[in-house]
Amino acid sequence: MLVAGRVKEWVEHLACHTMIVTSSLSHIDFISQTIRQITRPGFDRLAQRKGTAFLAAAVKSILLSYELSKDDIREILTICSGIEEFIIYSGVRVYGALDLLPKLRRLRCSIGQFFDIYDPDVVAGLSAQPSLANVTHLELFLVGLHDEPFPVWIQALSLPALTHFATSSHALILEKYPDLNEAVLDALTDPERPFAIFVVVDYMMLLQDESPLKLKLDKKLSAHPGFVHFSHGRGAWATDWSNHTLGGDDFWSYADEFARKRRSGELPKDKFELLDPSAIPEAEAEAEAEAEVEAEAEATEEDDEDEILVEESDTDL
Repeated sequence: MLVAGRVKEWVEHLACHTMIVTSSLSHIDFISQTIRQITRPGFDRLAQRKGTAFLAAAVKSILLSYELSKDDIREILTICSGIEEFIIYSGVRVYGALDLLPKLRRLRCSIGQFFDIYDPDVVAGLSAQPSLANVTHLELFLVGLHDEPFPVWIQALSLPALTHFATSSHALILEKYPDLNEAVLDALTDPERPFAIFVVVDYMMLLQDESPLKLKLDKKLSAHPGFVHFSHGRGAWATDWSNHTLGGDDFWSYADEFARKRRSGELPKDKFELLDPSAIPEAEAEAEAEAEVEAEAEATEEDDEDEILVEESDTDL
């Protein structure tokens, strides 16, 4: 009985390790259906049944999505205080809510949801915020052109535990803040910082029928193996998050592998773009090799055709 009780407790913790709390139970596309999805009333019932101490210990990764109110978000985070990975798709501003998550390691959000980024004093102290002190992986969503201004990026790059930083690219932002190149390079090359990977994700490519954005990069930055540009997006964000929470690869692990191959010389030093949304270097290399073979075959066919034309011309003479 004692063993059975422990197994049951382990299973219950596992079932609540990752969850989605949303306003309705319409399934989010591309997310594994094995991940628990509940409404706010359902979350309240779960908390009453299992107890807040259970959820504080069990919930490690959470996605808050769609139409949750400020009070909803704050109360959920208050109960799930052991969260290590947090992703939010909501425009609600909940200043100070990250203070409720002392174990936070991975964060994907618009930083203006949690900090008043229009207050210069708040921005200046962002890198010293206790709620961000343990964050190693940070992705800032570009909700509006002014949601993550350049000073915020500078502060984010200075977070003490940060090893990976990602942002979405946008021509207007990059033109407005060209010094971002230098700031990122400084962070990547500073031996006193743990910072190792900077990712630019071109989400705009998925929305517009146009060629990839040509980034205005410092050559030193593009040559650094820690710089990665997902020039065709990175696939469905929901799938990416879902895969990682279930123990699979996500865009961070793809970026790590890509950087490792650049450092080892397995990939050219000037290669910083991952074109395939799945971002698997081996697959990309194979695709490039196949393209080269096809190009050579086409060139050979053209040469053969030229020779035939010459022979026919000589015969006519």
